[in-house]
Amino acid sequence: MGRYRLDKPGLHIAHPNPTTDETAPYEFNGQPFRIDEDAIVPLMDAVCGFADNALNRIKDFIEQVWGENKLTANLNFIEAAQ
Repeated sequence: MGRYRLDKPGLHIAHPNPTTDETAPYEFNGQPFRIDEDAIVPLMDAVCGFADNALNRIKDFIEQVWGENKLTANLNFIEAAQ
């Protein structure tokens, strides 16, 4: 499974066993962003025990890319699009 970065174009990791440097956190819009180490993003309820749960990761991604002040509007847009 490939992984992308917000600060670089194209696919960032497209091979098995990425290095520590490849999966190291980086900064985007002045905030740290973490690449999922195992590329497994569970689809579970928001209160599950997995920090990399898809709901949490999507919320963090939206907040980081478009900012905290637009988070609610963007989440409402996604909810309405179902």
